[in-house]
Amino acid sequence: MKTNIKCRVSDEDIDHVFRSCSVSCRIWEDICKDITKSNSFKTEWSSWLWENLNCNTLLLGQIPGHLLFAVTLWFIWKWRCEKVFNLRFLFPSCPSKSIMKYVKEWLDANVIGKSSTVKESRFISWSRPPLDWVKLNEDGS
Repeated sequence: MKTNIKCRVSDEDIDHVFRSCSVSCRIWEDICKDITKSNSFKTEWSSWLWENLNCNTLLLGQIPGHLLFAVTLWFIWKWRCEKVFNLRFLFPSCPSKSIMKYVKEWLDANVIGKSSTVKESRFISWSRPPLDWVKLNEDGS
């Protein structure tokens, strides 16, 4: 185990990185109040992970709990690694904004059943050119 690069307080293990580190705790409290209020935050690591990755509750009115949880985990890990490998890296002043922006972009990009483009079917075939014209076909390669 080594000293946690974010808080420099405790030995770094997986539970500390994602849950008990003071930096991670502030992120969870800011982004997922429902997760930190639940008893699941006090359970052992694997139960906590499993319970929250299977959360189908809509948080903040529209965001699937499992999506917000997974993205928050990913950002905590991403920022931790960034700090380890880039000593000039500064944690965002408002991490929840970065997380929520990403979640909303993900949701917009993965909307099922909505399409912003209108699809149109057209039959295409070769047609003879007008008189006095020459047509050259090529395969594009």
